[in-house]
Amino acid sequence: MSLYINRIYIKNFKLFNSLSQPIEIDSKNLIVLDGPNGFGKTSIFDVIELILTDKLKRIRKADSRNRYKDLLLKNNNSEESLLKVEFINEHGEPQFTLAKKIEADYSTEKNLPNDFDIFKTHILSDFNDNLSGDTLIQDYNEIVKKFGANLKEVFNLIHYVEQEDNKLLLKMNENERLEQLASLFNTEDEQQEEEYYTNLRNYVKTKKEDLTQKIASLNADIDKMNISIETETGNKEYLKLLPHLTISEPWDLEDLDIKDNTQLEKYLRDLEDIKCFIKNFEDYNSVKLNKSINHYIESPNLIQDYIIITSKNSGIEKLKLRYESQVEIFKIIKDLEKASFITKWKEIDFKKVLESNLTGAQLLSEEGYITITEKINELIKLEESSTQTSNSLRELFNIRSNFVEQFKQKHSIHPEIIDSHCPLCGNDWETVDNLIGAIEQKRSFLQSLLDDVSNTINKSLEELHSEEITNIIESGNLFFNKQNKLLISSDNHNQFIQGQRNVNNVREFEKWLNHNSIVLDQIIEKTDDYLNPKELEIKYQKIIEILKSKYNKVTNGESIVLDIEKYDLIFNRYFLNDSIAVKFCNEGAINNKISFIKTSYYNDVLKKKKELQNVLEESELYINKYNLLYKDLDNIVKEYKNKTKLYWKKIIKDIEIIFYIYSGKILQSHPTGLGIFMKESGAKSIRFITHPEKDHDVSNFMSSGQLAAITLSLTLAINKVYGNKGLSTLLIDDPLQTMDDINISSFLDLLRNDFSNKQIILSTHEEHVTKYMLYKFSNYNLETQSLNLREKYYSENI
Repeated sequence: MSLYINRIYIKNFKLFNSLSQPIEIDSKNLIVLDGPNGFGKTSIFDVIELILTDKLKRIRKADSRNRYKDLLLKNNNSEESLLKVEFINEHGEPQFTLAKKIEADYSTEKNLPNDFDIFKTHILSDFNDNLSGDTLIQDYNEIVKKFGANLKEVFNLIHYVEQEDNKLLLKMNENERLEQLASLFNTEDEQQEEEYYTNLRNYVKTKKEDLTQKIASLNADIDKMNISIETETGNKEYLKLLPHLTISEPWDLEDLDIKDNTQLEKYLRDLEDIKCFIKNFEDYNSVKLNKSINHYIESPNLIQDYIIITSKNSGIEKLKLRYESQVEIFKIIKDLEKASFITKWKEIDFKKVLESNLTGAQLLSEEGYITITEKINELIKLEESSTQTSNSLRELFNIRSNFVEQFKQKHSIHPEIIDSHCPLCGNDWETVDNLIGAIEQKRSFLQSLLDDVSNTINKSLEELHSEEITNIIESGNLFFNKQNKLLISSDNHNQFIQGQRNVNNVREFEKWLNHNSIVLDQIIEKTDDYLNPKELEIKYQKIIEILKSKYNKVTNGESIVLDIEKYDLIFNRYFLNDSIAVKFCNEGAINNKISFIKTSYYNDVLKKKKELQNVLEESELYINKYNLLYKDLDNIVKEYKNKTKLYWKKIIKDIEIIFYIYSGKILQSHPTGLGIFMKESGAKSIRFITHPEKDHDVSNFMSSGQLAAITLSLTLAINKVYGNKGLSTLLIDDPLQTMDDINISSFLDLLRNDFSNKQIILSTHEEHVTKYMLYKFSNYNLETQSLNLREKYYSENI
């Protein structure tokens, strides 16, 4: 059934706002869209193309990164856009109407110009029906069913020649031309099938190659297994070699997972290393012992510190506390001397004297402490009743007296360094005796200035010192006598403090001695006394002699020294540095473990080999199937290529004669002949040539007008042969602008004579051309119509 355009309705599309009446075309043979450029001729073609193909080919794909403020094809975004085209049959009976709509105020995120999905497509039974959900279609195949052809693919080659693309086919390269023509001739399914089988063939080829590589790899793995397998019928009983380990070594598990011969060799090397370690364990211990002995012999300070620390009967910490208490009491006793006591009596802490921890000595009894503290508290209260001036004078007097007493003591001890100059005023008294006499005379004078309270305090302090303090001083001096063995001397203190700084190393040395059963008690005598250098040296030399006597003989010393670090790692990793664990591991157990591993590996390899052989057989079976399948697919692809090629040649043959006639009629004549030939080569290319013996394509030397005429000739030829199904409308946008008068006349004659059964819609901007076209068709009693868009529709849109 042939279909023609009857009516076109346009609302809010491009420059059109709203037309009061649809554009009536009816079934006329020729419809000329007239008027100057810019008044909507091409827009009407756009409406028809958009309705039939869901797109406008001339709107290129936009950069998706861009954003646009409004929709390109809408005149007023606040109103809906509505397009309708009614189609009738050859008897003028309405068949259906295609409609497209954009809702009012509709927009997208980017408003891209080539986004045609903004239109919703409807199929109406009647031109005046309302659009609804029932009329909405989602699948373009609904339109294909209506026309019996896919207009998306053929519209721009069979039914429509655009103004700006009237040389589109000629601009394509020679290969693209044939592919474009193929879309007209229903070879898409065959080409898709050919592509499907080609892809399938390539897939099979890839699988073949993969299988070939897999088979080669399987054969190589099986060959390696044949080399690595040694018949092993040894121990198959599992016994754990190192039961003391919480986390077992991989080779000591019952279920072994030995991936390859390399891993097997590593396990066996590990066990051989352990076997060697067990065999040389005594020598290893001897080397370790001798190495440690050398280390300690070369550390004299460590051994001397050991002697000092271990010899102290009371322990270092207790001795430190005793010495600190001793120093504190010694300072207090110095402050109890009469001259010092007179000035510091309120500051002295007698509680510390009472609680002093001086071994074998009690400096102050509880009763004496009470007597002293009560007396001092009494004097403090008495001092508070005295004037500030008197207290200051008394303190000055006592300080001066304390200074003079110290001066006298220095003179008695070192008379040779004391001269006759006064230490207070610097005056020279010629002799020391004169100096001391003058000091005493000044003392008497100052004492006479004191008030009764101050004198009472001084007198009470002197009595307290005489009655109580002197006893403390005597007891203290007796304790601090150098002959007292209970006294911790500063030399002794410095000695054990210095030794304590190395206490961690000393404790490690003690552990080592105990571990190796080395006893030094006969050398270390328990005492808190100071060890003089001579005693220390004697004890040190005795310890060195004992250590040297503990050297062990090494049978295989050189190799053990070389492997000592390796043996250290083995001892630590496999035996946790425990000699007892080593004793439970013997050479026989290691040999059994080696035999168990080899047997397990042998059995596992045999099992894996059998699995690989099964996979290999299966793979070889599959590759045979793939070879046959590939051969069949290759034949199918070749058959498709040959058939398609023959079909294309037939198509070219169908078109070329008509094309030659039409091109000759429109061109009339050209320097190289009459019509244009089509030449197809085996390389899927097509050329337009002027003579069978010429090779150059017309696109390379003909003028724009001639090329436009050739394009029209080809479109008409294709339409004549393949445009007899579905749509019987031919759209040509301004075809005559590049033609001369002869070409125009010939073109119109061709349309009038060969396409009288077609609905032809042309556009032109020249009024005299419109009249000429209407005249040519009217003479043959063909129905014509002229639509001047400026006069008829433009006034409605301004």
